[in-house]
Amino acid sequence: MDAIHVLSATAWVGALPPFLLLVAMSRIPELRREAVVSMQRFSALGHAAVALVLLSGATNTWLIVGRLSLHPNSPYQWKLLVKIAVALAMTCLAIANRYLIVPLNRNHPETSRNVLMVGAALEIALGLLAFALVASFGLEDPRHKKRRSLRE
Repeated sequence: MDAIHVLSATAWVGALPPFLLLVAMSRIPELRREAVVSMQRFSALGHAAVALVLLSGATNTWLIVGRLSLHPNSPYQWKLLVKIAVALAMTCLAIANRYLIVPLNRNHPETSRNVLMVGAALEIALGLLAFALVASFGLEDPRHKKRRSLRE
């Protein structure tokens, strides 16, 4: 499950810089058609990547932490909660971009492109934050077991 999560997350975030290039290319009349077709393909594959990230992330959380409640003294679980919030923010941005901003392109193409660029850049920044949080997970105990004292 970890491999699916890592591959789908890197596919999602890794595809965003080329997506930014496609949005920029769509401003050029000679390249617009090809750029739009490529963005449509990106959208189809993006739906799959986002779904896999969310499903594999939820499964991994359950397998690693083993419960839904948050232990207030667990740095790992707090970081995990922040990572979940980041992933949900990225998902909301992706949904807004696809279903609110893209349709705006018909009547307001320049505004649509500008907002898509900002949204994708925010997704990249949030994705990098999520990756940094994951990198720090190895330093923490996921289940926050009570430490034994020397007297026990």
